[in-house]
Amino acid sequence: MKIDWLINLLLKNLHKKTTHSHTKATTALNSKEWHKLLATGKSVRALVEKIKDNRLPEWSKPLLQHSSAADSTLELGSGTGEISAILAIYGRKAHLLDFSEESIEFTKQLFKELKISGYFYVQDVLEGIPMKPNSIDWVWSSGLLEHFSDEELSHIMAESYRVCKKGVMSLVPNANSLFYRISKFRMEQEGTWPYGREIPKFTMRDFFKDTGLKNIVEYSIGIDDSIWLWGSDKKEIMGFFDSLSIEELQKLNQGYLLFTYGEK
Repeated sequence: MKIDWLINLLLKNLHKKTTHSHTKATTALNSKEWHKLLATGKSVRALVEKIKDNRLPEWSKPLLQHSSAADSTLELGSGTGEISAILAIYGRKAHLLDFSEESIEFTKQLFKELKISGYFYVQDVLEGIPMKPNSIDWVWSSGLLEHFSDEELSHIMAESYRVCKKGVMSLVPNANSLFYRISKFRMEQEGTWPYGREIPKFTMRDFFKDTGLKNIVEYSIGIDDSIWLWGSDKKEIMGFFDSLSIEELQKLNQGYLLFTYGEK
């Protein structure tokens, strides 16, 4: 059976536990560490060329699909600003918030070279969002919420609900994604996991519902990205996924990122 073959392959490739320290894997990174991690190997010019060539990250697509041109968007934890820049090019009024001053400066240069407008805020999201109630159409984040405790996450969601007019969207690592989970586990055991504390989610529905959001939609994306750490096995594994129907892929829910959408 296909699934038996897949499980055997996973077990075959799973490294044995090592005695390396897990400290870096369980500690949150500070603003300078995050900027260094996100910007390493990247340059403003390289991102400009990538965006101009229309090489869009998979996770930018649901954000475009679930918003409209002329909508205002606020990205929490904006990092390099790549996805917000794509939203701006497609007509959204992009607002970006990050606790790293270095990341915001990087993003300002990116927007300048792309000749697009943006609004920038240096702020720790745990200290609140510096906006008035109902002042932005969509609040969204990608690769942010998984770094916080449930209590902190609830606070961020409440603030997101307060300032949004239309709704909230989030992208977090998908706890159902076996390849991502095993790859992360292996790197943590080896002491090579670079992203600090990261808590993947099986679902974000309860957080969205408890905040007051409605018409919640949730699905995973980025199967290719879920196996990026598997190196030489990637071709064989991709062959397996390519053999599946769209319906099977949806049921397996193996995308690297979990996308959640809710309306106010």
